[in-house]
Amino acid sequence: MTTRSRTIAVAVALWAVLPNALTGQSGAAEVSVHGFDTQRLTRIDSVRQRYVDEGQIAGAVALVMRDGEVVYEQAVGWADREANGPMTEDAVVRIASQTKALTSTAAMVLVVAGGVAPADAG
Repeated sequence: MTTRSRTIAVAVALWAVLPNALTGQSGAAEVSVHGFDTQRLTRIDSVRQRYVDEGQIAGAVALVMRDGEVVYEQAVGWADREANGPMTEDAVVRIASQTKALTSTAAMVLVVAGGVAPADAG
């Protein structure tokens, strides 16, 4: 698997939850105590599981925090696919390129600060 496909999976999962979390808008959806739309948080599961099912990634762990508290943490897929070792939330994984992770974090900071707005993909 390429670094690009792993990065896309992470970005898709993050954009599934961030727009409402950042704006505080939730509509009629249930909202957790941390201001996150719980329906959007569950999208993280389905997106990552789809990538695992399609063979684009072996496994992934997602963590969402707000104000130092864990809002969402979940592992899907395999830490070691060949040995049928499941991915765990504390799995140690090899990280190749961090350029995309740093760039996407900087972009999210700009969104929060109001410097840029994510395009509606809808």
